[in-house]
Amino acid sequence: MFPEATKDVEFWGIFRTALELHKSYSGSVEAASYNTVAGALREFINKIFVFLSDERRNRAAKLINETIKRFDRENKDKAYRLKKIGEIVQNFSNELRKADIQLDITLTRAALSVSIRVSEDLIEELEDYFDGILEEHGFPLC
Repeated sequence: MFPEATKDVEFWGIFRTALELHKSYSGSVEAASYNTVAGALREFINKIFVFLSDERRNRAAKLINETIKRFDRENKDKAYRLKKIGEIVQNFSNELRKADIQLDITLTRAALSVSIRVSEDLIEELEDYFDGILEEHGFPLC
């Protein structure tokens, strides 16, 4: 499955509970209630989603950085635009965190476009990289 997650003791506790098994105070193994199973399953799925989101974010950041380095050699203007859009997205992300607002990629793309922080032409030109930039700066997938 996911080696990093399976080494986590908490992972196995959640998984065991999701399978309706838990230890009672006396130490015997008993079946869990529906609410316990539902809560454990929700927690289990959320933990896996967070793990996968972190993996995607790390890969997106690596890909964007490699692309910028390549463009620095081949197309400095495009490299500059990628860096600039990354700065704009980072500033927007910081503003949202201060206001305790969380947006997904789709809403962030719309908000940046409507607020005229990033032109629609620039988004279209850098389309292949824009979602990666948004993921790199912590905006989750829908």
